[in-house]
Amino acid sequence: MLIVEPGPFRTEFAGSSRIATPTKFEDYEQTVGVRLQNSTATSGKQQGDPVRGCKAIIDTVHNGTPYQRLLMGKIAYDQAMDKAEKLQVNFNALKEVTLGTDFPEE
Repeated sequence: MLIVEPGPFRTEFAGSSRIATPTKFEDYEQTVGVRLQNSTATSGKQQGDPVRGCKAIIDTVHNGTPYQRLLMGKIAYDQAMDKAEKLQVNFNALKEVTLGTDFPEE
């Protein structure tokens, strides 16, 4: 199994194919509203090339990679590495608690 984790790609996902509801909710303007504005503003300017992305997926599958995740693009890579570092800090900080939940070794 391969999990594909793409960053932003230059498709019509955030452009002409996007359908927005006419209903606006004030409570979501600072989250969803900002995200929609950013997506619209960057539509057509994303770093990811859809043709290269498709080729990367096909090649990775056909090469029989033993790895589970395919990050696609610099933004996806940078975000994943940041998360991995934060997870490592978290796991190391709670290592004793984590290991202390097993039955004692005999």
